[in-house]
Amino acid sequence: YTARNVDQKAKTLIIEHPLRPGYTLLSQKPNEKTSSAYRFEIALAAGATQEFVVSEERVYDQTYQVSSLTPDVILNYVRNRDLSDAARRQLQQIADQKRQVADNDRALADAASQIGALTSDEERIRQNIGSLNNVSGQQQQVQNYARQLDTHEQQLAALRDKQADLQKKKTTLEADLARMIEGLAF
Repeated sequence: YTARNVDQKAKTLIIEHPLRPGYTLLSQKPNEKTSSAYRFEIALAAGATQEFVVSEERVYDQTYQVSSLTPDVILNYVRNRDLSDAARRQLQQIADQKRQVADNDRALADAASQIGALTSDEERIRQNIGSLNNVSGQQQQVQNYARQLDTHEQQLAALRDKQADLQKKKTTLEADLARMIEGLAF
């Protein structure tokens, strides 16, 4: 604020500064505080001008749930220069772990998709076998379809084993991630 006394004699001027929720005065002490403003009195000589600085601060606090952030968002925080090296390392490890969990989830989804495709194809083959069993002279084709079913069953067994291993890995990865997040401190 700039206070100016244009009169020929000294005066006491009142400067009103709005009272803003969440802000705290730092340097000046008001002479009076109303429900909507701080009032400061300054004495000015005749014809004088004076700068009157009002300093305030607002503490800005944000809370984030690290478990719900994507690895890319976490990496944005890793780039924050105000963080300590230990905090950066912790966040980097969490981002890496989240990527491993996501990669594992994609592999699980891929296995489930392959199982679905094989199961669907097996159903088609079984229908073909059922139809061909009623037609004479098609035993060779029925045997071909039976071999295909056997191959599909072997593939399904392997995929289900892979799926079980991926599920175990997911449990371990998520438990490790939860421990990392719980131990996060900076």
